[in-house]
Amino acid sequence: MHALAARPEPCPSPCPSISLCLPPSQVLAKVRGLTLDDSKVADRERARYAATSGPPAPLPIRLIYGSLCWMLDVLYAGRPIQRFWILETVARMPYFVYISMVGGMQPPPRTGGGAPAAC
Repeated sequence: MHALAARPEPCPSPCPSISLCLPPSQVLAKVRGLTLDDSKVADRERARYAATSGPPAPLPIRLIYGSLCWMLDVLYAGRPIQRFWILETVARMPYFVYISMVGGMQPPPRTGGGAPAAC
């Protein structure tokens, strides 16, 4: 009896340097090898600011933003995943506050079976 050899389907990957078809242990090893260079991130940020048009932010805002970025760089140096988690949490706070406020502004449910009183 002749059996056809099963060919694995090619696995398209959005990032050619990391194949999603690898076993999980190999993917984890490749992910652990990724690095984040803080100086390259800062260079990219400066280039982004230089490319934008419009008035610059006021000095107090720039000072606060710069000091917060510096603090995150110091606290999470060499730990990009942890830095991502804290930034993701901070980015989601306005959404959670909005949902909480909208939920808190709902009128209480009516109790009783009668029609609303006429004004």
